[in-house]
Amino acid sequence: MGIAELSSQYWDLQMRFSPESATMYGDHRFDSEISNVSPETIDQVMSELREIARQAEEIQPKSLSRQDRITRDMLIDAVESSETVIHELGLMLRIDPMIGVHSMLIAAPSRTVADEPEHAEMLLERYRKVGALVDSHLARHLEGLAQGKVASSGNMERSLAQIDSYLNSPLETDPFVNIAIPDWEGQEAWIASMTGVVQNHVRPALAKYRNTIAERILPEGRPQDRAGLSWVDGGAEYYERLIKDFTTVSLTADEIHEIGLEEMATIQEEFSKYGQTALGISDVPQLLERLRTDESLRFESTEELLEFNRSVIMKAEALAPQWFGHLPEAPCEMAEIPASLAPNMPPAYYFPPPADGSRAGTYFINTAKPKSVHRFDMVATAVHEAVPGHHLQCAINAEAGELPMFRRYELIMAYSEGWGLYSERLADEMGLYKSDLDRIGMVAADAWRAARLVVDTGIHAMGWSRDEAIAYMTENTPIKHDTVAIEVDRYIGYPAQALTYKIGQREFRRLRASAENRLGDRFDIKTFHDTVLTSGSVPLPVLAELVEEWIEATLA
Repeated sequence: MGIAELSSQYWDLQMRFSPESATMYGDHRFDSEISNVSPETIDQVMSELREIARQAEEIQPKSLSRQDRITRDMLIDAVESSETVIHELGLMLRIDPMIGVHSMLIAAPSRTVADEPEHAEMLLERYRKVGALVDSHLARHLEGLAQGKVASSGNMERSLAQIDSYLNSPLETDPFVNIAIPDWEGQEAWIASMTGVVQNHVRPALAKYRNTIAERILPEGRPQDRAGLSWVDGGAEYYERLIKDFTTVSLTADEIHEIGLEEMATIQEEFSKYGQTALGISDVPQLLERLRTDESLRFESTEELLEFNRSVIMKAEALAPQWFGHLPEAPCEMAEIPASLAPNMPPAYYFPPPADGSRAGTYFINTAKPKSVHRFDMVATAVHEAVPGHHLQCAINAEAGELPMFRRYELIMAYSEGWGLYSERLADEMGLYKSDLDRIGMVAADAWRAARLVVDTGIHAMGWSRDEAIAYMTENTPIKHDTVAIEVDRYIGYPAQALTYKIGQREFRRLRASAENRLGDRFDIKTFHDTVLTSGSVPLPVLAELVEEWIEATLA
């Protein structure tokens, strides 16, 4: 079997295992199905994945084109990463406000489009099976409970709050009832049917999940002073696997911790510089406190928050042709994070457009507390999540029809988040920051990501308590205390993911500096950006190879 066939087989298997993702990517073959994480399912999936990797390894790289060699190597790596993604310890601990089954389930409808009546009808069948989905995750959590491997109490409490908010929300605003469906004569009947599915299946299943966690698992949750993986049997080894899978490079937790400390020292100097020019404050602790507490630096309404973001995206889209030779066709739309999830979610996130073009790329904004959102760092957030950040990268990938589907959609975090953070500094070159106060927001966002290197490794490899992590972020960033707490809980529940931003950004910046130095007057920023964005989401070592090949070709 050739590499193209193996790639298709791999992607089909992933879509069968996660039919909800298939729907969001515009693949409607599995719209009536729902995922589960039973041991039998996981074993079957991993058996098929390992066979794909075995066949890929048998293909001689020399017989392949450059892109097919990348595909072969990434396919082998992807199978290995899949073992980490569905590792039993991770499934046991995944009671989490960001990546828990309840959060993913409630967020899915806002990313789902049923563009044909048939697809809408199939979704009714899917959501009648929510009980099985929830039961498979509960079984994993209870298995962990029996072994003393449980999630942190803080993340379980946040998850319960999300579920309670959803269960108490009106049926007419329920996200499942409001899935985007076509306008056809059966529309009203479908809404009535989905309302019944929500009442009889979705909400009872989530209520069962909530009550089981509250009554049986929460009392045994990891306390705040033992929140990290280092306190869980087998957790240290699992964290090492996560570091490698997320960053795609060979760095130890200690090395990453030191990188974070070094980056933070440089960032503090920038705080002092821009603090003096923007606010007349060069003392960093005084500046951070001012940024945290000055209410005049915050938005006053949801409307203002949304309009501000809209204006940033419009300006970035207008300037993008000066910096990128290849731009996506898919537009970037904005949407609000579902109200039941928002209080325990980050400020923003992005979801890519599907391959069938049925939906735009979507920049989700947290509007739960607009008056607590800083105006000065919103430009950095918008350019990271939308343009020129994730939207350009993800939409270009989605439209790269010459690449296998898994390379178009299976995000490698160090690449994607590295690009997002690189984009925040690029935005300054593009002229998107209007003042040094906006640049303080850029520096604050960088400090946030440098702190993640220190805090994530501190929690999971060095035994830090939750309070120690909160204290470090509070001392070194202007993030408000309640947001810091949400962030730290995110790192506790999603180990190593937070490392990807800074590790990836450093590599993008290193590669660009190398290209500029070696090419001199022949360096072209549009071509550099096209080089790093048009081969899909790739591991950082592969990214370095692509840039090196471009440099050599240009020199030749």
